[in-house]
Amino acid sequence: MAWRFEHSAVSAAGKEDVWPRYVDVPNWRDWSVKGVEWARLDGPFEVGTKGKSKPPGLPAGSFRLVEVVPERLYRSETRLPGARLLFEHEIEPAEVA
Repeated sequence: MAWRFEHSAVSAAGKEDVWPRYVDVPNWRDWSVKGVEWARLDGPFEVGTKGKSKPPGLPAGSFRLVEVVPERLYRSETRLPGARLLFEHEIEPAEVA
């Protein structure tokens, strides 16, 4: 059984403005509203690198980068007993009306 949650936001910022925020892991708390108290990455922002983050009200958890496409997307994976959480962050150009 799979459970899925999705959220998106529209911004006038370009990928060259957004991507640096993604790779600046220690400062995720600055833009991840109510999502991250602190975070760290134990190496370069590339596939296989592990890190740890602390969501509010929950214990800190480890994650691993499983896909990285610079200025386009990254996916991270967290393993829990009996579960696997996959987080995907994708930058897509906004449709012009």
